[in-house]
Parts: sequence; structure tokens; C-alpha cells
Amino acid sequence: MSQSDLFQAALEKLADNTATAARKITNRRNITKADKVIRLAALFNRANATATALGDVFTSRQLEELTGHPTPTKGIPATDDSARLLKSATTALEDREAALERVERLARSEPLQSAQRAATEAMSNHFGKRGGYIGWTRQLNTGACEVCQRWERDGRVWPPDHRMPQHPNCACVQRIVITTTKPKSVRRKKHI
Repeated sequence: MSQSDLFQAALEKLADNTATAARKITNRRNITKADKVIRLAALFNRANATATALGDVFTSRQLEELTGHPTPTKGIPATDDSARLLKSATTALEDREAALERVERLARSEPLQSAQRAATEAMSNHFGKRGGYIGWTRQLNTGACEVCQRWERDGRVWPPDHRMPQHPNCACVQRIVITTTKPKSVRRKKHI
């Protein structure tokens, strides 16, 4: 298995475990809604911190695997998103009938997105190395949706500082590659 495969498997396991724990909190009958919100936000915050570390470590491992040279992690600090996560958990629990589905989606999406942000940040200072240029391709997860398949762009190599587009529950990861040609930068649309 490649490092990107291991990264993807570790992320999916973290997302699944977070969703399972969130489901247990949501289904508890002996605690108040306010207590559920606090516990869910804390769970999501911990999962995001773990995901940030995973993104940093596996980016380093992928670079080491490709270059054969030690590549230290960037040491990306986890962000305390408690206020945002409290609001998200509150919103997810508002509709009793849809609460469990919303909480599970949030529990899976938060760490997946945090890991990808960390991976992009960890790659951001690795532009040109001797022997080629660093970039990434989208590695689809098993059973990837049509949106992700379209975003794959037939294996296009993206520059290391380009953030991979994601949707909620997206478990695709960035597979780091070395190319002989510099990846084309992405033009940003100007908003008028």
C-alpha cells in the first residue's frame, strides 16, 4: 500500500469512529440537548486535531516515499474551532427527525476536511525539488461520487498550493506526485 492509500484508510477510520461516537452522544436520553451540543463540539474538535496531525504526517511520508529523502512534518497546529462547532452541533440537533443524519454527516465531514486543509498546507512549501516538480492528483475513495470523478480531471496534476475541492463526507485524498513539468497554476475567477 502506498502512503496515500494508508492516509485515506486512516482518515476513513477516523471519520467512521467519530460518526459512531457522535451517534452515541446524540442517542443518549439521560443528558440535555445543551450537554449533547457541548459533547459533540468537543468530539468534533478532537477529531479535527487528530485529522490535522494525520494530514501533516502523511504528507511528509508521501514526500519521503517519492524523494527518498527525510521530510520533516511542518508542525501544523490544530485550530480550536469550538465556537463554530458549538453552533454547528446546535444546528444539527434542531430538527429532531433529521438530527442523527445531520450529526453523522458533520462528524464524518469535519475530520475529512481538516485533514485535507492540513495536507494542502503541508505541501505548500514544496514547489520545486531537484529531479522534478511536486504536485498532486486526486485519489478517489472507493465508490466515489460523480462530482469527485469529475473533479479528478483524468488525473490532472495540480500545484501543491491548490486546495482540493471537497463536499461533505468526501474521503478523496491528495496523492503527491513528482513531474518533469511544472503543474499549471489555477486561475482564480475575479469577483466583480
